[in-house]
Amino acid sequence: MLIDLDAQERKPVAVLADLFGLTPREAQVASGLVTGADLRDVAEGAGLTYESARTHLKSVLSKTDTHRQGELVALLNRIISER
Repeated sequence: MLIDLDAQERKPVAVLADLFGLTPREAQVASGLVTGADLRDVAEGAGLTYESARTHLKSVLSKTDTHRQGELVALLNRIISER
């Protein structure tokens, strides 16, 4: 087996942004939710207001064709675990 030591593994945030056309903030909010944090904690960690985080979440739901936060997290977990 050969391993390319120069290859850089892409972070889940970048993968999500590329797959769904998410902005960096949308990807940050989405990946924060995947860790199990609630939206208030994600907002605080990202330096966003709760309302801004909600706006980003709504956009992520639209771009991923999901309708609930739990559905979004399940989808993203499947994608991240495949990579």
